Amino acid sequence: MNDHYNLEKLDSIDKHKLIEHYKESKASEAGSIQVWGDCIGRPGDNIYRLNQIRECDDSLTFEFGNGEIICKNPDKVYINELIIAIKRCDEIIWIDRSVGLKTKYRYDPSSKSLITEVIEGNHTPAINSEELAFILAW
Repeated sequence: MNDHYNLEKLDSIDKHKLIEHYKESKASEAGSIQVWGDCIGRPGDNIYRLNQIRECDDSLTFEFGNGEIICKNPDKVYINELIIAIKRCDEIIWIDRSVGLKTKYRYDPSSKSLITEVIEGNHTPAINSEELAFILAW
């Protein structure tokens, strides 16, 4: 496994430090997104440019030119020069305006399973609860 994606070799940071790091780096990284292993198209087909990371109450919102991803109650946030990753969170809402899609992913800790709901658009999520909740890799 590539060490850049091996979270065991990284220290987790809190969401405030993630936002600080992003603002300080003035990064506008572009990359592929996966939510519990799910992506739109094949991995790498769609590239998303990160414009902003915001915190609101218990959520982190990643804003892209063509949509956003809202992560509720993120736990164990990781960052290095190639990735931003969240190991677990309660729920993710992925809005991709470029393809007219809005999907909700909810993790049920009691059954350790994922529940998905396509709110808008046409998408069949291919999820894996053992995968990272969210990863942006460039």
